[in-house]
Amino acid sequence: MKSRPDMGALRAVPVYLSEADMTRLWTAVMAGLPGQPWQQWRDRALFGLMLTTGVCVEEVCGINLAHGEHIVRTGGELVVPGSAFKPRTVVVPTRIVQILERYMQVRPGQSTSPTLFVSTRGGAIYPRLVQRRFRDYATVAGLPPTMTPRNLRHTFATTLFREGLNVREVQEVLGHAQGSTTEIYSQILQVDAQSKMRDINAFKDLQ
Repeated sequence: MKSRPDMGALRAVPVYLSEADMTRLWTAVMAGLPGQPWQQWRDRALFGLMLTTGVCVEEVCGINLAHGEHIVRTGGELVVPGSAFKPRTVVVPTRIVQILERYMQVRPGQSTSPTLFVSTRGGAIYPRLVQRRFRDYATVAGLPPTMTPRNLRHTFATTLFREGLNVREVQEVLGHAQGSTTEIYSQILQVDAQSKMRDINAFKDLQ
């Protein structure tokens, strides 16, 4: 988990995963928790979508089979129906599309739920279950117990800014109604820049 200095005037910056944190978490997800193989593929697809598209827990639980089929058919286009945020279209990385396709192949056929992700009882997966599964994976990965699936969205947003997207572009991808909600993520870059300035050796010996 990234630690950041107190910048006083800046609003509280969202907590996001470092690259090392992401690697450890994804390694844990790919290894899977004890259970049936289809559950492991479900978790890989579900958390893969959350990490690489920024969808929140409520949204990922609301994705239906038709959306999943559309992702596979289009090679990565996810139409997010929107619940907590505005409806929008996001791009799913090829590797996650492959994982999703595999999950759909092993998804329990007896499930009558129209949702893409289902529980062991055959019904739609629900936010509390996603949160519990995330906590288990985070524990395996050695992440702080305070981490939640929400931090995946923060990580995604932070990555977009670092890759050069502007506030308006990130706002559209995240589904924020107001740009001011998105701007808080740009503060992470300010914090990083100020932290780096403190470490510039050329200035350290000035009296």
